[in-house]
Amino acid sequence: MSLADLLAKKRGHRHHQEPPPLTTDQILAWAEAHHTLFGRWPTRHAGPVGTTGETWEGIDKALRKGSRGLTGISSLYRLLKDNGKFSGNCTPYRRRKVTPMA
Repeated sequence: MSLADLLAKKRGHRHHQEPPPLTTDQILAWAEAHHTLFGRWPTRHAGPVGTTGETWEGIDKALRKGSRGLTGISSLYRLLKDNGKFSGNCTPYRRRKVTPMA
């Protein structure tokens, strides 16, 4: 048994080579929490997912590749859009300032 296996078993630490499976419901709940906290939907560049040990980039990769129990026919953007979190052609994660023309 490796140290990583021992820590995962005895202390509940994540094993970096065997991450736990993900569900779309779990990802959507995390996205809702992110939106509540920061006022914008997460993108793959949004960094860590709270204290879960996950990152939005890792979730996006799992959605695209079909790993960790996911189908592999999506992305973080597509998952959020298909579940009615926003409409349009880009993720509305930041409001842009409009500069008046002189």
